[in-house]
Amino acid sequence: LAIAYTIMGGIQAVIWTDVVQCVVLLGGALICLVLAVSGVDGGLSGLVAVAQRDAKLRIIDWTWDMTTATVWVLMVGNLASVLSSYTSDQTVIQKYLTTRDVKQSGRSIWANALLAIPSTIIFFGIGTALYAYYQSHPAQLNPHLPTDAIFPQFMVQALPVGVAGLLVAALFAAAQSTLSSSMHSIATALVVDFYQPLRRSSSDKMRLRLARILICVTGVAGTSAALLMATYDISSLFD
Repeated sequence: LAIAYTIMGGIQAVIWTDVVQCVVLLGGALICLVLAVSGVDGGLSGLVAVAQRDAKLRIIDWTWDMTTATVWVLMVGNLASVLSSYTSDQTVIQKYLTTRDVKQSGRSIWANALLAIPSTIIFFGIGTALYAYYQSHPAQLNPHLPTDAIFPQFMVQALPVGVAGLLVAALFAAAQSTLSSSMHSIATALVVDFYQPLRRSSSDKMRLRLARILICVTGVAGTSAALLMATYDISSLFD
């Protein structure tokens, strides 16, 4: 589906589907957070009690241990990650280029930075809520599941059918958003930076056709790689 709409609509389709997918993702995450909290013994107060007891509310680690997720490790790591993506990553840069001027691009960066704060709190909150939920319902947790499978398992076990469907859609929305941006950026870079300088006589129609072919090829290659990795014994996607 992501390959199809990226081929047909280009960057405009990528951006507007990103907007819809963002709404679905955050809406689904909020619903899941509320339902997870309501399933904890004692509700919100029970969640806070479990989180405090097991040090799940320790947000900041000021130690100088560089082998764990301390403040210093996260600051350096995130600075390197964000600086590279916001200054040189084609998946981000291509969206700057759709704005009217530099001022509008700047506003989009600030909007993204501000929205990152509540969205990060929501998703980390879900992790803490699920921890407390399975403290209240230990029999429902399969101890052999990889970390990334716990959230989908919660959807299947604890959510009404319609809500579970919404959250599955939210997870696919996040995947599609990343996939479509990546496919479009790869195709654009290859056509504009490599093909066009070598084939200066090529027409816009030829370049557009090549871009669509490249989107299809990269999309199929990426999906195939994901299917292959799904067969590996990996405890989590982060690993």
